[in-house]
Amino acid sequence: MAKFVKEGAFGGYRDVPGGQSDPECTHVILKLKEYEKLLREQTRAEQEARCAKYCAERAIEEAKRDARYTAQKAAEEARQTVDDALQKCLDRGITDWGKLKNTTKDTLGDYVWKKTKRRPMILPIIMEV
Repeated sequence: MAKFVKEGAFGGYRDVPGGQSDPECTHVILKLKEYEKLLREQTRAEQEARCAKYCAERAIEEAKRDARYTAQKAAEEARQTVDDALQKCLDRGITDWGKLKNTTKDTLGDYVWKKTKRRPMILPIIMEV
């Protein structure tokens, strides 16, 4: 059983009547078996903490990987949707840059709205090659 003590002025220890709640308590004396049990519990708790940290880090990395994949897939789908809309314009003989910009903006805006229910600001930039 643990013994709560106060270090004496001339060395040694004396019992503290209030136990660990006594403000004069400065030390705890344990039997060897109690100390070994405490060390085992500490070691086990540290191992559980390392395991929890490892599992959390793996879950975070997996979530990041999934998010990257989803974003890449959505970007590719958006690119394909805009390419299809622009190809339809070109097939109909529409070459006006203003009309192509509006088609790009409207098509991409509709795609993003269907996927996210949000309306981002889309600024198409068409450059002559």
